[in-house]
Amino acid sequence: MFATWYLLNIYFNIYNKQVLKVFPFPATVTAFQFGCGTLLILLMWAFNLHTKPKITRSQFAAILLLAVIHTMGNLLTNISLGKVAVSFTHTIKAMEPFFTVVLSVLFLGEVKDFFSHFSELPCLSR
Repeated sequence: MFATWYLLNIYFNIYNKQVLKVFPFPATVTAFQFGCGTLLILLMWAFNLHTKPKITRSQFAAILLLAVIHTMGNLLTNISLGKVAVSFTHTIKAMEPFFTVVLSVLFLGEVKDFFSHFSELPCLSR
């Protein structure tokens, strides 16, 4: 599954780079991609291909913030792909775990044990 995810991610980024060379509007590309995903989910729920989740208001509030952050991440990735080489974008994305730890310490005050932080070193060696 990990190999499949990485392979699909590579093709997704290369395809986005090709699209953004011809159609240089990353916000529109991102909106179209999320719109297609939303349509597919709605069709799956409508035809009972997947059960619709029951979400409380408090769960929705927590999910909404994560969804906005995820959407911004995709938008910024598409902006990056439109401006620089795919390899550079991958290098920056490889640093995500490191910056997640740094931001968790700075904003949330979450400090993990030595071994948890040590496990982040492989992302720095890319």
